[in-house]
Amino acid sequence: MLTAADQFGIPDAPAILEQVRDALGDWHTFAKKAGLTQQNRDNVAKSFNLIKSSSNQLRP
Repeated sequence: MLTAADQFGIPDAPAILEQVRDALGDWHTFAKKAGLTQQNRDNVAKSFNLIKSSSNQLRP
């Protein structure tokens, strides 16, 4: 992800990715308050897990 950020000139990419990870961490709470069913929350969370996994592979 950071390689793509470098290619597109996105400043502060590590900080942005950290903010995204923090937001994704609160997904179930937000989704429940918004009225999503457990199944829908879980389905969306699976996609978020893919995002989190790829952002955890950040280069130093």
